[in-house]
Amino acid sequence: MINVAEIMKRRPLVTIDPRANVAEATALIRASGVSHLLVTDHGALLGVVCRCDLDEASDLEAVASRMTHHPLCLEPSSSPDEAAALMRVEDVSLLPVVDRGEVVGVVGRGDLRAHGFEVDQLEEQAVCAACGSRQHVRAHGPLHPVGFCLDCLHSSRPYHPDDELGGTG
Repeated sequence: MINVAEIMKRRPLVTIDPRANVAEATALIRASGVSHLLVTDHGALLGVVCRCDLDEASDLEAVASRMTHHPLCLEPSSSPDEAAALMRVEDVSLLPVVDRGEVVGVVGRGDLRAHGFEVDQLEEQAVCAACGSRQHVRAHGPLHPVGFCLDCLHSSRPYHPDDELGGTG
C-alpha cells in the first residue's frame, strides 16, 4: 500500500521566520512558486502560512500573526486516504509531514490528486471563472457567486507604484 512518504514533496522546503513581515513572505512565495510557507524557528515547525492568509494583511505585519499555529501534520507512514480525509474535514490544502519531530516534506491536494486520491468534497467545488483552476478560488464579491483564483485576482489588479505585483516599472 502506498503511503504519504511516497508522494510528498521533499526538500528543499520553503520556510520563513515568524518574525519576517508579510512583504517578505509574499516575495518568497512569488520567487519560489509555492502557495504555502512553513513557519519555522531554529528548525522547529511553528505554523503554516498560505498566500491567501497574507492577501489582506499589511506589508509590515509579522508572518506569525497570519499563520496557522500548531498545524495539523502527518507521519510519513500515513496513508494518502488519511491525508485526503484530514484535508476535507479540516479544510486545509497542505499538510506538513513530520518524522521524529523534523519536517521531512509536505503533501498538498494536488499531490494527492496526481496520484488518484479524491480530496475534494462531494459538493461542487469552486472553479476560477478566468482560468478554470480549483486552487485558492475566492468569490469576486459578496453579491457575486463568480469566483476567481488568487493568481487571476492578483494579475487583474491595477498597477500601483507601491505594489510589487505591478511589474518592474
